[in-house]
Amino acid sequence: MSKGIESLIPLALAIDSTKDRLYLGVGTEYNSNGGLYVRSLTTQVGVAKPEGRFSLAQSYPNPFNSTTTIRYTIPSREHVSLKVYDVLGREIAILVNQEKQAGERTTVFDASSVSSGVYVCRIQAGEFVQTNKMMLLQ
Repeated sequence: MSKGIESLIPLALAIDSTKDRLYLGVGTEYNSNGGLYVRSLTTQVGVAKPEGRFSLAQSYPNPFNSTTTIRYTIPSREHVSLKVYDVLGREIAILVNQEKQAGERTTVFDASSVSSGVYVCRIQAGEFVQTNKMMLLQ
């Protein structure tokens, strides 16, 4: 019984295109069931997007003087709360407090009105919660 390409372990992939065709080449272990398979892809079935993840990147620059940029990613439409707290847990700034579409976003924290020290950036989007430390040097 011959095995189809779906039962083999790919070791190499290649894509080649001509004027009106797209080809996918799959190299597998060379044995009685392996070798090189080439398939013409003439119709587009669809493109699967990789599943995204929530994230809160470390602010940059950090340590910072006056302003720092905060980047976060949400994989689906969510209500996003992005706040800054001092080390005693007091809320210093609300940077974002609204529903956002999926994607990567940046916002700037302007700390020119607060004193030097360590601050915590906290994001909550749906059930996702993450915090990062930031150091302000003025």
